[in-house]
Amino acid sequence: KNIKIIPNPIDLNKYQTSLKKENVILNVGRLISTKRIDILLDCFSKIENQNWQLWIVGDGPLRKYLEDIAKKLDISNNVKFWGTQNNIAPFYLKSKIFAFTSFSEGFPNALLEAIAAGLPTIAFNCIAGPSDLVKNGENGFLISQGDTETYLQKLKELIENETLRNTFSENAIEIAQSYKLEKIGEEYLNFLLS
Repeated sequence: KNIKIIPNPIDLNKYQTSLKKENVILNVGRLISTKRIDILLDCFSKIENQNWQLWIVGDGPLRKYLEDIAKKLDISNNVKFWGTQNNIAPFYLKSKIFAFTSFSEGFPNALLEAIAAGLPTIAFNCIAGPSDLVKNGENGFLISQGDTETYLQKLKELIENETLRNTFSENAIEIAQSYKLEKIGEEYLNFLLS
């Protein structure tokens, strides 16, 4: 009875500013093998709409390897590796889709930040993490881990269907309310006083 799982909080005020949205699919995280950015690059290379860009924010040991994959797939002109950024909020606010390809997670803060910014999301349903934040068909798509064919299909659907993106966005902002600082702080207080 003295154990409780309390999720990480988020400062929703950071994501209240509205910036002009661009045709950007965003991924944020360390460039390591479990994040499976190689799958995201491969899926992106199969999207025929040249008006979209893939932004990858973060750094790590696989950066050069992933940049080489982008070159081999001939998508370098539409893929931007931003490296580590001190102020990440504008990246979320300018993007239209958040694409997550992790095969292993704890509590994915990047996914929570995307939801707080009202981004429709697509993620693999790995053992822990994404299913806590992504309600399939409500604020994004949860794809069976490793099912790259469905991932690509649903990513294309998000690109092509602005109405769906807007619906997911509204639902994401509503879901994010459960993680605001005040609410999580209250959960800690109630638990400590119980």
